[in-house]
Amino acid sequence: MVTIYIIEILTGLVVFFCLAGIIGIVSGIVLYFNPDFDDDLDYRKLSKRILGIGIISVICCILTPTTQQAYRIFGIGGTIDYLNNNPDAKALPDKTIKILNKWADNVLEQDSIE
Repeated sequence: MVTIYIIEILTGLVVFFCLAGIIGIVSGIVLYFNPDFDDDLDYRKLSKRILGIGIISVICCILTPTTQQAYRIFGIGGTIDYLNNNPDAKALPDKTIKILNKWADNVLEQDSIE
């Protein structure tokens, strides 16, 4: 249950990381180049920290899969593990595997179109 919940909130996390990254980078740059704070080193340090948090958030946004991607990873990875460990699955004819591959390609192609 926990795994499904985590997978379901991944798209929200990606959006959060992207927004936090954009806001952090923009506010860090604006704060760093603000002419009112030229003499104050505390604001320079703060702006560098905010900029660093923004960059880390963008990296998290890039590396965190969306819900659809996580379901694919989870489903395809589980299927591959099952096929590798099940002796009955190893006895499947080659035609069956080719049909499954074609079906999976069609499903992935339809998902990429949408």
